[in-house]
Amino acid sequence: MYIDIKAFGKQSVRFSRGRAYMPKETKDYMVMVGGYARTYMRDNNLVVTDGPVFVNVIFHLAVPNSYSKAKRAAAIAGEIYPKKKPDNCNVVKGIHDAMIGIVYTDDSHIIDQCSRKRYAEKDSVHISVSYAPIHPLYKLQSPVDRDMRCHCGFCLF
Repeated sequence: MYIDIKAFGKQSVRFSRGRAYMPKETKDYMVMVGGYARTYMRDNNLVVTDGPVFVNVIFHLAVPNSYSKAKRAAAIAGEIYPKKKPDNCNVVKGIHDAMIGIVYTDDSHIIDQCSRKRYAEKDSVHISVSYAPIHPLYKLQSPVDRDMRCHCGFCLF
């Protein structure tokens, strides 16, 4: 699922007058991601899963305007990584929570995840969710080797 929006880190719950509330920006972002996920699920005749899933998230940040042409080209080629907010883990947290009840019944069913933050021409988020198959070769590996490997298909380890 490709979403043409700017990545946004999930903010913590705030307290005011003894009541807890979610900041409006976070709530709006989660509703937007959930809406995209709901549309994608409906258009592809997919249903909410109750089984284990893998989640891969790649979020692209627009290259800063202050970068020179050479530095901009290097950033888009993946030679320069973004070291600025939003934090990778906060973006992923918001996306996971936004898809509860739409893609999976609970985010505790996510057994493996991979997330990346990269530069691109424009801001966007790419989310991939797949069922966690029990592959015969997966069972043959030692628990240490098996659990230290990433299952996203992009990572080299």
